[in-house]
Amino acid sequence: LCREFFEKADERASQGIIGGLFGMRFPFVGVGALPTQNCLSNDALFKVQSDVIRQLASEKSCLFVGRCADYILREHPSCANIFISASHEARVARLCAMHHISEEEA
Repeated sequence: LCREFFEKADERASQGIIGGLFGMRFPFVGVGALPTQNCLSNDALFKVQSDVIRQLASEKSCLFVGRCADYILREHPSCANIFISASHEARVARLCAMHHISEEEA
C-alpha cells in the first residue's frame, strides 16, 4: 500500500460523519501499481496500520504521532505516551492564522 492511499483515507476520515458514511471503503493500489477492484474497509485499514506500528516498535525505537498508537502499543513494555495540548485560546489563534478565518469560524 502506498503513502497516497493512507493520505486519501485520512482525508475521508476528516470529512466527519457524512464522509464516514459515504467513504467507508477505500480502493487501493495492487501489485504492479495498477488499480485493482479490491477495497479496504476502515477495520482492515486499521489492522494494516496496527500491524505496521507493532512491527516497527518491536524492531527499533520509534515515534508515532496519532494513528491510535497509544492504544495499539498499550501492552508494549517500553511504550511511553505523551499528550501535548495548547490552551483553547492558542488553538483558536492558530486555526485563524493557518486558515485565514475569524475566531467565530474557528
